[in-house]
Amino acid sequence: MLNRLKPLAAAALLCAAALPARAGESIPITHYGAGLYGMPFALAMAKGYFKAAGLDIDGIISSPGGGTAVRNVLANAFPYGEAGILPIIAAKNAGNDVVIVNASVDSAADAVFVGLPDSKIASIQELAGRKVAITQPKSGSEFMLKMALSNAGVPIDKVTLVAAGGINEGLVLLKNGSVDAAILGEPLFSREARNYKVVVDLAKHIPQLAQTVGFTTRAYAEKNADKIRAVIAARRKAVDDIYADPKAAAALIAPAYARVPLPLLEQVIARMAAQKYWSRGDFTKEGLAANILGLKLVRVIEADTVDWNALIDQSYLPADLKRPL
Repeated sequence: MLNRLKPLAAAALLCAAALPARAGESIPITHYGAGLYGMPFALAMAKGYFKAAGLDIDGIISSPGGGTAVRNVLANAFPYGEAGILPIIAAKNAGNDVVIVNASVDSAADAVFVGLPDSKIASIQELAGRKVAITQPKSGSEFMLKMALSNAGVPIDKVTLVAAGGINEGLVLLKNGSVDAAILGEPLFSREARNYKVVVDLAKHIPQLAQTVGFTTRAYAEKNADKIRAVIAARRKAVDDIYADPKAAAALIAPAYARVPLPLLEQVIARMAAQKYWSRGDFTKEGLAANILGLKLVRVIEADTVDWNALIDQSYLPADLKRPL
């Protein structure tokens, strides 16, 4: 499936490299409007940070997890977006021109696996012999579930993973009895908490994780370096605003998360801000290192190490955010 990225990437690159920034460009973000990952982009849009930086971005669009999120970015007129680190590395391994340029989320605190309220599953160990819904193959949900199972000593081959297609689709499978657990992230979890029982709190089994990152193609970035830097800078400014005043940020982010009542959104954003859930763009060694186990479990890599410097180009980050990898 990932091999189909090659012609898409080539076509997108030819178009994007040949043309200047144009009106109406969009940025694909994994699970935008449903997950927390893209909230800094919602705030940057609301506060006009992209426009102030000379960018003509008129919308943020949602992508499902896994390789689909990567394909959506590579096929986009502006080939920059955010996705899980796993499918990006898988795309790189398949021969695609992708490069990671900024960190986005350095935590697994936003997601849990849930069962129905009357579920008899009381711990992650009791997932053995059960069916669990993930979003897509090689998505963050598969990646994190396998990491959590491994860290908890649960044999992964004893758990049947079902690719539902998305978060909502997984919940449908849970409700109709096709699976025993499904992933649910914030802020929807807080809104729906009374309807589900937490089976796996991922943060308890994965203390730190470079979960999502910003990426583009190396060829596009080299020809449009200032544009990539401007997006990263606008996003960073929005992250700083969230941390400085979570309540004010929530009011501006709310239109992109219309399914969540504002008071609840304020609580979720305040809680995540206290944990420094969103990266300002800089990478941490601990967050990157935690990925290695997951990458091996989903067979994206075989070695016990990753050459992060070959995958990440920090030249698009401001000097104060560059870190030894």
